[in-house]
Amino acid sequence: MQRITNPDDLFFPVDTRPIFTRTGGLRPDRGIPAPGKMVIVNSAKDEVLGIEGRNYRLVTNRDAFACARACARAAFPETTEDEWVFLAAADATQSGSYCHIDLSHRTGQLDFN
Repeated sequence: MQRITNPDDLFFPVDTRPIFTRTGGLRPDRGIPAPGKMVIVNSAKDEVLGIEGRNYRLVTNRDAFACARACARAAFPETTEDEWVFLAAADATQSGSYCHIDLSHRTGQLDFN
C-alpha cells in the first residue's frame, strides 16, 4: 500500500458534508438524509476520507500540527513554536484519512535540567 511520507502533502483542505441515500421506493431519485452522520471530504480532491457522527469535531492536519507546536512550546518554555518542525518523514495512508507526524526541535539541543 502506498503511503504519504511528505508532511506538506498532508496539509490539504477538508470539509464535512451531509450523507444521503436512495431508496427503491416510490421516489428512487430522491435523496434521503442519514440523520446524525456526516462525511469527511478532502476538498482539494473531492474524495471521501471517512464517515463520522454529528458530534465529531473536525481538526485539520495543519491545525493539529500547530497545536502540537504550541504544546511543545508550553513544555519547553525556552523555545519558540517556530523551532518545532517535522524533520523526519510523516506516515499516512495514501488517502490521508489519518497520519502520524513526528515533531522535532530544530537543533535537538534542549536543556532538561
